[in-house]
Amino acid sequence: RVRRACGHGARVWQAHDSLWQSAAETAHGLLPRLAVVHMVHEARGLDVAALGLARFRKGNPPDEESARILQANVADEVTHVGAAVKWFTRLCERDGCGAPAEVFHATVQRYFRGALKPPFNEELRAQAGMTPEWYLPLAEGAADAVGAEEGGAPPPPEEDEEVDAAAVDDFFDALNA
Repeated sequence: RVRRACGHGARVWQAHDSLWQSAAETAHGLLPRLAVVHMVHEARGLDVAALGLARFRKGNPPDEESARILQANVADEVTHVGAAVKWFTRLCERDGCGAPAEVFHATVQRYFRGALKPPFNEELRAQAGMTPEWYLPLAEGAADAVGAEEGGAPPPPEEDEEVDAAAVDDFFDALNA
């Protein structure tokens, strides 16, 4: 009923449902949460932002207010993805999990259904510190390449490991800074 009242199509709600499902499935661990919710879902928001901005600006009449709101949201998403990359890297280094991008690949393959969908907004992802080696191996058509090199990617950390509460506090402080 709320969905109909808001006038949004099924595709909008599918995206939100996928985000909430991922949040529930990664609630047990900080690395899976950072990888899937922030470095996959929020990074996807960066990828589709230009299309949304173009639609608002090319409307008849153009919707500049919505375009300004979306542009502000994009700036927020860049900081969210950037904080996730930073903390994912720090936690991998602290815990000796392996190369952060390889741990990311293994974590995403374990907790996210399907491949990442191009096109990627390389400029916004780069602003967030998410360079192509993080996401291209997980892209549609490249999924078989991940782990194909000798040894493959290391497995993600055990899910029942305790998370350092100070690291979690630092993470949220960084998001709010």
